[in-house]
Amino acid sequence: MLLAASIALVTGRDLAHHITVAVCADADDCGTFPDSPPVCQYYGRDRVVARESFAFAQQWPADGSRLIQFGDDSAEVIVATGKDTTEVYRFNRWEDAQRWVIDNSTDLGNTADAAAGPWRVPVREGYLRMLLLTGLDHESERAAAASAFLVEEPSGPGTHGVLRQSAEGDIREVTVVMALDEATDELREYASNLGFWGFISYSVDLGPELSPQRLTFSGPATDAWSLAQLRAPSSPRNRPEAEEHPQYMSHENAVLRSFVLDLRQEANAALYREVFAMESILETAVPLLTSENWISAGERSERYTHLEERIRDNAVAVETTHALQDEPITDETVQSAVEGLVVQAGPMTAPETRLIDARTADLTIAGSSFEPLLSCEVLEDDAEEAPGHGGGSS
Repeated sequence: MLLAASIALVTGRDLAHHITVAVCADADDCGTFPDSPPVCQYYGRDRVVARESFAFAQQWPADGSRLIQFGDDSAEVIVATGKDTTEVYRFNRWEDAQRWVIDNSTDLGNTADAAAGPWRVPVREGYLRMLLLTGLDHESERAAAASAFLVEEPSGPGTHGVLRQSAEGDIREVTVVMALDEATDELREYASNLGFWGFISYSVDLGPELSPQRLTFSGPATDAWSLAQLRAPSSPRNRPEAEEHPQYMSHENAVLRSFVLDLRQEANAALYREVFAMESILETAVPLLTSENWISAGERSERYTHLEERIRDNAVAVETTHALQDEPITDETVQSAVEGLVVQAGPMTAPETRLIDARTADLTIAGSSFEPLLSCEVLEDDAEEAPGHGGGSS
């Protein structure tokens, strides 16, 4: 055993991890993710934003935990600590997140042990023993990077959300989901113009001293919609007809559409200050969209029009298509899957998903259109000649 441990000193943890994954994979209960789909290597503002924000997959590897793999190959493990609270563990590589779950999950450990067959030492016990002998810690004491709290009706009836708090106690992200069947007519029109159905959500990323960094509007994507509609005059009569079923849409999967504004730009920040206000939730100040509750219908319409215009001229648009794992395709399951991708740190149950397609557009580029993020059909020579290429949107 000591000789084996010495030989495995450099690669022991990787080897033990692979053995554990291989064994528990036979039981189809391992919490493993597929390899990330290839992301095109040409650059653009839309590509950077997309890779930082969208999820390749979400999975429930063990009771009370959710593992989310992001486009930049990082991952988070969300662990429920109460009915309305979670802890968030952040990893630079999704393989490290998977490994941490296996190290710390009793459920997965029992699965691996049950699959060990006639071996005298169960796989998980042997794995941890090897780590001990080689002096490689299995990170059982890893500290949570953040915590999250569920809040009810933060922006009025029919809304719920999540506050993400750093380990130092600072609010870093506010996400609110607004059900359209309980929304005002003005919000429903705004959501329709952005191509959402079911619900619309907003997320505000915050920096030091609650300084706004990013604003994202997201929701389940309608298929009877196109960027041409967003760019058309606001009157519905002047809007062009969208393709009834765009080729990239699917009735067999969940499609998430998002629009991201950089709040470090002064024009975006000025509009943010006009539409959002600091409110007290859980005894802390957080930014909330106030136009639903405190102002007249005319003022609501004006503010949503300003938001739509700013999105049209300055946002990054991202669409991702996700296959639902072992779930029937209904309105309820699609909404639940998309909400899980939006409210990533929330203590909620969402269907497991796998990314099968993604596309982006930088709306600051005149005439830009959605271009694939995972398919590299755009000539690499063109990308090399134009390092400032806007994600294939020219």
